[in-house]
Amino acid sequence: LRLASLSELESFIFWLNFLIESSKSDFDYYEILGANRTDTPEEIKQKYKDLSLKFHPDKAKSALSEDMMKQVNEAYAVLRDVDKRRQYDSELDSKW
Repeated sequence: LRLASLSELESFIFWLNFLIESSKSDFDYYEILGANRTDTPEEIKQKYKDLSLKFHPDKAKSALSEDMMKQVNEAYAVLRDVDKRRQYDSELDSKW
């Protein structure tokens, strides 16, 4: 794997850490966005925006950026919607 910049290396490390953590536990939308369950919708939106800027395939020219953006978008689609987030939170609670 050849990385052309520090930004690509950071993206690769972030994604690698995410994959390692995901293999240890169930897939968690909060982890993807770097958010907590207590974060407000505005905080979640800001974290989404930050990740979108960092991993957008047009900006982060790494091979993994497209996959990372898909995961970030999927997580945000659930956590930005009040009803979907409530349902997701209750599913997380039932797993424990």
